[in-house]
Amino acid sequence: MYGETPLTLWAEIVKKAQVSRLDRLIDLGCGRGRLCLWTSFWIGCHVTGIDWVPSFISRGRLLSRLFRLSSLGFDCIGISQVSLKEVSVVFLYTYHPDEYKIDFKQLPKGARVITVSESLHQEDFITTGSVNGVFPWGKTTIFINKKL
Repeated sequence: MYGETPLTLWAEIVKKAQVSRLDRLIDLGCGRGRLCLWTSFWIGCHVTGIDWVPSFISRGRLLSRLFRLSSLGFDCIGISQVSLKEVSVVFLYTYHPDEYKIDFKQLPKGARVITVSESLHQEDFITTGSVNGVFPWGKTTIFINKKL
């Protein structure tokens, strides 16, 4: 079951993951782009939202223009097609059939991947922290995974 990440929980997650204005964050499966907008505005880092639903991406682009956030972008592509070479933080909300195709090896050393309900089961990653969270569908744990 899907339910958007509450912004108060997201604030706690980015604090625990030590997301700063120097980061480049990508939200895989950004939906309507709320977290992207919040992160770009309040943290000040470069944020890209990825989703395959055109209406979500159109809405995100509109918000980016309305708030004049040059550090906020949106792309309507599949999550397995994304380049992660210059990304320092990835948010992956939930399991997706294409998740196993994401090339996390592209990420630079020290990059963090934030996952919901399960830690990242990838070679060269360790779980460095977690946050307990409440979503519209129930309680779970959010994991912060770091590339070695």
